[in-house]
Amino acid sequence: MTPPAFQRRTRYLLGLTVCWVFFALLKLYDDYDGFTSVMGAPIVATVLTVLVFPVVVLLGQGLRFHALGRCWYGNPKVAVLLLTVCLVLLLYGESMGLTQTVYEEVDEVTRSRLPAVVSIPAFLGFLFAVTYWPGRQVGESRRKESGKLK
Repeated sequence: MTPPAFQRRTRYLLGLTVCWVFFALLKLYDDYDGFTSVMGAPIVATVLTVLVFPVVVLLGQGLRFHALGRCWYGNPKVAVLLLTVCLVLLLYGESMGLTQTVYEEVDEVTRSRLPAVVSIPAFLGFLFAVTYWPGRQVGESRRKESGKLK
């Protein structure tokens, strides 16, 4: 039996790791400029993780409301749906036509990107689903060990 604080720390560590890896890979992918990007990726990923992950933790506080928590933890299909929708938007949003034209003054190039109105909520939803993935609750495991839950 694992204590709730340990479960919370494990969830946060997993969410932080996924967030950091995502930002580090994004820095290497976006306008890769050799060794400078390799050196800067961990720094940028750390700063962005520190800025973004507290928002995910605040969103997770909504699960303390009985109805939301019961819906989220009681039915893993909700988490699977959220994770799937967010990943589809992040990976295939541009090919589905969700684009925004951006003029980059440094390169003097016009590029098409996923708009922030779509990408930021999709990324936060993805991190939320990974961090608060429904698993067996502590109270449920106690009842199962005592034989009251079949």
